[in-house]
Amino acid sequence: MICDKCHGELFADREAGAYVAQYGYLGGRVHCMAGCTSIWLLKRADGSERVIPRDGRGQRHKHKFRCVDCRQVQLTRSYNTKRCKGCNVILHRKRAAAAQRRYARRIA
Repeated sequence: MICDKCHGELFADREAGAYVAQYGYLGGRVHCMAGCTSIWLLKRADGSERVIPRDGRGQRHKHKFRCVDCRQVQLTRSYNTKRCKGCNVILHRKRAAAAQRRYARRIA
């Protein structure tokens, strides 16, 4: 098989094949060595339809933070969040208005 993007060879991931075989599937992951293509080719061994349970990798967990402006506790998936959405919108509006005033003074 050939990659559609870089026209390089596609290689089979043996670990992925062993992983899906544990759950009764045939197939696995095929990927390009350049990293531009990653395809899962799956077929149920007994012909029935079933979803593979996720192992939890690649998921960010929600955690709590306290907004620096309104001091309310909020949930986020980001790691460097300082303000809630409402306070963030207000802050951006203030900054945009200040930038507009600076630009108007510079032109005049």
